[in-house]
Amino acid sequence: MIEKQYPQIPVSSSDEQMLIPLLNAESDFLTFSEGDLSFQASELPFFKNYLLLTAWYCHSIPPISFLYLWNKNDAVIVLNGTKEPVFENLQKLELVLNAKTIIPYIRFVLNNVWTSGGSMRLVEDYEEIKFSSKPTEEEIVFLLKNIRPAKVTPTENGYNIDAVVILDDCVFQSNIMLQSNGIFDIESETLLCEKYRCLRPVFLE
Repeated sequence: MIEKQYPQIPVSSSDEQMLIPLLNAESDFLTFSEGDLSFQASELPFFKNYLLLTAWYCHSIPPISFLYLWNKNDAVIVLNGTKEPVFENLQKLELVLNAKTIIPYIRFVLNNVWTSGGSMRLVEDYEEIKFSSKPTEEEIVFLLKNIRPAKVTPTENGYNIDAVVILDDCVFQSNIMLQSNGIFDIESETLLCEKYRCLRPVFLE
C-alpha cells in the first residue's frame, strides 16, 4: 500500500537513470528501460537513511506499482509483501523509535504485508476507514465506538501496543509486542466484528 501521508521528495531525471539498473537487478520478471517507469519518493520519519520509493510501470492498464526502500543513492530494498525486507535490514535502515514514530512504523509495516484479504491496517480514527459501500447505522455506531487511538506501553524489552487492526471485512483488537530492535509480532488478538461488507479490503493502490 502506498503511503500518501508522508512528505514527497522529487526524483530527478539523473536519479531515474540511476534507478533503472538498480531495479532491474532486483526484478525477476520485468526488465525496465528509460521511460517505462514514473517515480514517487516519500520521507519516512522512522528510517534515517531510506525513503519509500514507488515505481509505476506505465505500459500496463492500470499501471503496476512496485514498492522499494531507497537510500537516495545506489541501494534499494524490495518490499515484497512480507515483513522480512524491513526486519532483515533494520540496522541498515537505522530505525528511529520514539513516541512519535512507533505507531507510524508499525502501521507502515502492516500496510505492506499482503494477504488474500488485502493489507493489514492499523486504524486510530473512523475517518481512516476505507469503505466499499455505505455502512449501516448499526455499523457506524459500532465502528465509532470501537475505533480508537492505539495505546503504547513501555516494557522491559520494548513496547506493548494495544491497537485496532482491520483485515478484509473484520475488525480486531490486537496486542502487538515491539522489541527495541524494531522486530514485532501480533501476540494476541480479539475479533471485534466480522462480515462487515462495507469495509473495503485494501490492496496495492
